[in-house]
Amino acid sequence: MTKAQTAMEKKEPTAVQGDAQRMERRPVFVPATDVYERDDALVIVTDMPGVGEKEQERDEKKRNYHLVERTYGSFQRSIPLPGGLLEDKAKARFKNGVLTITIPKSAEAKSQRKQIPVATE
Repeated sequence: MTKAQTAMEKKEPTAVQGDAQRMERRPVFVPATDVYERDDALVIVTDMPGVGEKEQERDEKKRNYHLVERTYGSFQRSIPLPGGLLEDKAKARFKNGVLTITIPKSAEAKSQRKQIPVATE
C-alpha cells in the first residue's frame, strides 16, 4: 500500500490536502514594522509595497485557479504606544511602499531621560 493510500485510510492529510489546509489557516497579513524613538517623537515605519485597500477582481468563469495566495481587502495593525505622546499631532507619510508615522512627544516627555546602568560580567 502507498503512503497516500495509507494516509487516506487513516484520514491523515496527504501533501496536497495538507497544503490546502495550511492555506485555509494562513495568518492575516502583518506588515514588517520598526518602531524607534527620537528626542522629539516616536516614529513607526512599516513596509507596505503594493499594499492598499483593494477589491478582488477575478472572473471565476474564465479561469481555473489551482492556487490563490494574493489577498484583497483592508488590514489593520495595532501597536501599543507609550505615554507622553501627542497623538492628535501625529503625521503619516506614504512613499515608495513605506508608511512612516511620526508622533511628537509632549514637552514633559521630551525633558525626561532614563538611563539604565548595564553591569558587565
